[in-house]
Amino acid sequence: MFESKDMSALTTEELRKRLMQINGVGPKVADCVMLFSLSRSDAFPTDVWVKRVMSYFYFDGNDTSLKEIQKMAKERFSGYEGFAQQYLFNYAREFKIGASDKKAGAK
Repeated sequence: MFESKDMSALTTEELRKRLMQINGVGPKVADCVMLFSLSRSDAFPTDVWVKRVMSYFYFDGNDTSLKEIQKMAKERFSGYEGFAQQYLFNYAREFKIGASDKKAGAK
């Protein structure tokens, strides 16, 4: 598909698209690979816990699309999205943000 040396030349968005060409790799897995294996600190893996905590803190508890969350994370944490994601994920899990709610992100 592509050589590892080619990956460093790609933007994060280009690399995400390339990784998602691999069967079974979606946006979250692509972002995890970029963050944890390729040191792309601007990758922002988004799962249900991150969606809940982002909705809770940044979107007034409203259900928010993953696209909107990704856009906001890029604007707010520019270059450090991956670090922010780790703190937000841990906080959401530790304090069970939205865990008892059926609707992701509901207060």
